[in-house]
Amino acid sequence: MNRQARGQAVILVAVALIGLLMLLAWVVDSGRLFAERQRLARAVEGAAKAGLVVVADRMVTQAVARQTEAALRPPCIADGEFGSLVGICTATPSPQNVTSWLTDLDRTELISPAMQTPVAQAVEDYAARNGIDPSSTAVAELEVHYPYSFHLGDRSLTLRAVARHVFTVLLAGLLGQERAEITVETLQSLDQRP
Repeated sequence: MNRQARGQAVILVAVALIGLLMLLAWVVDSGRLFAERQRLARAVEGAAKAGLVVVADRMVTQAVARQTEAALRPPCIADGEFGSLVGICTATPSPQNVTSWLTDLDRTELISPAMQTPVAQAVEDYAARNGIDPSSTAVAELEVHYPYSFHLGDRSLTLRAVARHVFTVLLAGLLGQERAEITVETLQSLDQRP
């Protein structure tokens, strides 16, 4: 091989090596982006469910209060004469069916500002324990919307959580953009009506 051919081979290897390094950086960035998105999605989904646990706990407390009220009512007396109002009893739902025991007043309380604060706090606490801390430089934002798009007659209560996460990337850093942003949103629902 002559000297000119060796020089051309070195240039070709250098160009190929640069291309290979860029491809490797792209693969690493893509893998990291996928892993970060999955981690963030699991954390946001879990945080939203943690907020709904607060709502479910309150629903059970309300249902137990209604069941206690029903238990304290005088027992029904069998209807001695057809058509008599004395023996008419009000049917009660199954004790296991919590949502059947709730009144509209109970449902209104579930979305009151007094409930919204502990729900949002539960979401934020869970998110912080799982790496989504809004005070961190890596997390741009954590939003909690509870109740999300609610009307009293709706079958379920919905909580929406959105997190934006910023992280450093390799290839984009070489091209002048050092950071990438991932946004993950989840909607979690809890039945409030049978």
